[in-house]
Amino acid sequence: MTSQDIKKTIVDKWMPLFFGKTKYREEPMCWLCQLVNAWEGTCLACVICRETKQRGCYGTPYMDWRENPCRETAREELLFLLGLYRKTRKGEIK
Repeated sequence: MTSQDIKKTIVDKWMPLFFGKTKYREEPMCWLCQLVNAWEGTCLACVICRETKQRGCYGTPYMDWRENPCRETAREELLFLLGLYRKTRKGEIK
């Protein structure tokens, strides 16, 4: 999993949600989830799981977004993923 995979999730899913180009439940599945499911079907291979030490995106703003899908919670997830993108680019997370 690379920084480009995180970028694809940001661009394909979260930016459209934040900017109102896609509605809740109409957005594409997270690219990171698609990769992990194709590889082994478990979150353990996901960079998010390695960062939070939790499966299923627990410990991220995504869980707040699931409870309250609005622009603010989409923004929080975007910021989280951008931070993860930067850490991955710097080699702090592999």
